[in-house]
Amino acid sequence: MRQALWLVKKELKYHYLSLMLTLVFIIFLALLAFPILEGTVLRLFGTEHVVYNRIMIDALFVLLLPCFGAIFMSKPYLSFGTIKEDPYSKRMALFRAMPIPVHVLALSRTFIMVITLLLNITVFYIIITLMLSDVFFQYLAPIEYVLFLLFWFCYALLFGGFNPFIENGTNGKVLHLFPYLFIAIFGVLLFVIYYATGIGLVDWSLLAIREYGFIAPVCAVIIAGTGCYYWNRLLTNRLRTRDYM
Repeated sequence: MRQALWLVKKELKYHYLSLMLTLVFIIFLALLAFPILEGTVLRLFGTEHVVYNRIMIDALFVLLLPCFGAIFMSKPYLSFGTIKEDPYSKRMALFRAMPIPVHVLALSRTFIMVITLLLNITVFYIIITLMLSDVFFQYLAPIEYVLFLLFWFCYALLFGGFNPFIENGTNGKVLHLFPYLFIAIFGVLLFVIYYATGIGLVDWSLLAIREYGFIAPVCAVIIAGTGCYYWNRLLTNRLRTRDYM
């Protein structure tokens, strides 16, 4: 644990500027998300005729929240040169050449993901909460809102847990192609859900919390924790067997 945290400290210092740029972009996303979220709640639980973009709110929560576990404003994510240069693999090859146990390397990558996710999503949530009007909380109780935020944090943790594997267990091509694959898969899923139910995933989460209370977030916590653990196991096995030559 101590060795992993030491590596985390060094890595976050190295990516400090990229992390700050990521936070700036997340503030922009929060400013974009809060009016759509407010419109969603008013439309679901209120009597007001509100026009809101279901596709946009689902895109922000379903597609972007898992990205909060990565420092996506860093050069490897922004440059197509990553496909050839593959900087994450080179960095991991350097670590593997050092006397650092594989499980420590994998654990440090998971810790970086969790810390990055906590920082990014906290800023995202704070900005949204500060911008919401009092009318919003007339239709959604504060405790329901907290459960809603917890539910989507667990979702981000579950799927964001795959980011360390993509960065350190694959190569530059996969790093750039995987987001398009993720968008395509969830795009089809959202289309099927819209067609079958007439509501989106954010709508569904709000309705589930209204009906089941703590049950939905508690289940999400268990699933996210289990998923994060197995993503770490997968990364550990991959680092142990991967050939860096």
